[in-house]
Amino acid sequence: MLFSYLFYLTQADPGVIASHVMYTLAMERLCTRLYHPSVEEMSAKRNELAEALTNIARQRLLAVHSSSSTASQQGTQAIHSSRRNTTS
Repeated sequence: MLFSYLFYLTQADPGVIASHVMYTLAMERLCTRLYHPSVEEMSAKRNELAEALTNIARQRLLAVHSSSSTASQQGTQAIHSSRRNTTS
């Protein structure tokens, strides 16, 4: 909040900082603080993405496992039914 106030204050009255070089440096720093994420924000986003990817991988593994279980059950049933047909 403080940085946005300083940013708009210096834009409204550039004469507050007498030197153009100092004004430019101050504006660059304020813009960086306002519009670039901090290290904490970046690490929080990284953790959220890692958790989301882990959940997606877990869901895919469960889907593959359940489909292979279903296929093996169907194969076992087919074997048993063919044995019944040949023995009858």
